[in-house]
Amino acid sequence: MHNQKCGGTSFASALEENSINYIKTSSINLATKNLCFQKAINSKPGTIIAGHPSHIKYSSSEQAYRFFGYIYSNYKLIFPVRHPSRVILSWLYYYNTRIHNSLLAKYGDIELDKTPYASILKYDQKILRMADHLSYCLRTKYIDKEGFYIDDQNITEILVEFLKYCAFHVRGESSHSPALNFTRNLILPLKKLNILAQNSLPFPTSTLDQLLNSLDICIFDSEKIYKYPQLHPISKYFDNNFVNTFIATRKNISKYPQGKAPTFRSQEINSFYEKLYPTEFQIYRHAI
Repeated sequence: MHNQKCGGTSFASALEENSINYIKTSSINLATKNLCFQKAINSKPGTIIAGHPSHIKYSSSEQAYRFFGYIYSNYKLIFPVRHPSRVILSWLYYYNTRIHNSLLAKYGDIELDKTPYASILKYDQKILRMADHLSYCLRTKYIDKEGFYIDDQNITEILVEFLKYCAFHVRGESSHSPALNFTRNLILPLKKLNILAQNSLPFPTSTLDQLLNSLDICIFDSEKIYKYPQLHPISKYFDNNFVNTFIATRKNISKYPQGKAPTFRSQEINSFYEKLYPTEFQIYRHAI
């Protein structure tokens, strides 16, 4: 299960480098019941499906609910997570990288220090809206050609505004909300909970616990694999060659400056984030 910003790209790379066959979610088309769809339904023990669930193509939500219901009932779910606040920080930097790439595509590598944020390429309206919102809230009229300038002094304020953006500007579009990362993937077969999540509404703790208890699922903290590789739960399902390749091919597409994320006031962000999206933290607390 490729939860965004939790090592899914590295996982797929490790599968390919170890010549482990798997079905990509992007190759499954429920509308046409293509070959990959049939393989997923008629799979033999040991078949692996990997990727973003949102990449599976379907023609109706009911069709998707039935498919995911089957998968969740018949497959072992490997569900990597990270601390929600670390995920949202990585998401912010990923968006910032996209903003930078959009500016480069629009203007090239020019020597101007600043470019009006409204001139970001219109092809990605989601990025444009977020850049517009953050620029307004942070009282700056410009993004420089590297994107937003982020450091230890302003990162907490930026993260708060980013979470506000997710909560109040992405309603009804849960598949695009980075703050609902774990929640939306866990409740895919459940129509009622999907509707609540799409409207950023919480649901009872007991409901989520009941769902987790009904699944054959391994929820693990993906960051721990780099500290304790042989003790990590993923080693129960894959051999040492895979684990070592996974660590060696770690992808970092968030592009932290100097490879290191700035320090933010974690207690403040955790408290604010959990009030908005309690299920993300509830799922994370089940991680091993």
